[in-house]
Amino acid sequence: MTFPWLEAPYDRGQTILETTMYEFEIQNMTCGHCASTVEKAIKTADPEASASIDLGARIAKVQTKNDPAAIKAAIEKAGYPSSFRQL
Repeated sequence: MTFPWLEAPYDRGQTILETTMYEFEIQNMTCGHCASTVEKAIKTADPEASASIDLGARIAKVQTKNDPAAIKAAIEKAGYPSSFRQL
């Protein structure tokens, strides 16, 4: 007996990746231009990522399907040392 509503959507050869939320602590992000640069770096690493920047707390919350290390590398390439943790 099969239950079609229990079949995973990737059963037909499609790969579906889960999105995960990460919090990036970003050093030296002190102004609106910095926040914009960080957001552009995140979008460069993952154009489909959803990012929310909190300039006062120097934090970016990023929901992504990609490797967070790649996003961290892009942020650091833009000139902002960072660390991240999964939420």
